[in-house]
Amino acid sequence: MRIYPIVLAVCLALPAAADTFRSSKGLTVSQSGADRYTVSGVPSFGPADYWCSIGEYAQRILRLSPETRIYVVGDYQRGQRTYTFAISPSGTASEAGRVRSTSIRVDGANRRLNSARAECRNRSTSS
Repeated sequence: MRIYPIVLAVCLALPAAADTFRSSKGLTVSQSGADRYTVSGVPSFGPADYWCSIGEYAQRILRLSPETRIYVVGDYQRGQRTYTFAISPSGTASEAGRVRSTSIRVDGANRRLNSARAECRNRSTSS
């Protein structure tokens, strides 16, 4: 019975494929560390698309509460199309104090999950 090695190979490959999530906006989200998630896009995507994508991931995959805060990790670099988000302020500017920004270009900027998900509805006709 040679089918068992093939089935085993397919089963072992499945978890790797499940590590990447494609949002309704078409951006990909993947885990990049403990409580760290990377959202990747192309030049035509805007900040709302990134917030929408991380919000969908946090709700659908991580099953977090709508009140959970999501934080931007790291400052913007010119030409950047990949952003890292966290569900803890640890390692961000918000750890030292509250950052009053929702920009994806500001380290420590943050939103509640439900606010990030609202961007999906606000821009549903743009993509």
